[in-house]
Amino acid sequence: MSKVLTTEERFARARKLMQTAREISAPADGGWDSLSYAAQVKDTLRQARDLLKFLPQTAGVPAAQKEEALDLMNEIAAAEKDILHKS
Repeated sequence: MSKVLTTEERFARARKLMQTAREISAPADGGWDSLSYAAQVKDTLRQARDLLKFLPQTAGVPAAQKEEALDLMNEIAAAEKDILHKS
């Protein structure tokens, strides 16, 4: 059975996954590589989002950490837009 992660560990892992998504190298051309790139970025950010998605509804989590989880989920959404929708 897997070890239960603390809230702080979840925050740290989510931030690390966000950084990993930013470091994925973008393809030089726009062919099929760009689809693979988008899928990698979205999957990495989905993993970060999955770490946090139930924290705001959890009873044992302090209100400050619930707010931090919501803020971090908003940062993840903004990061996805920044990474994938560059003009």
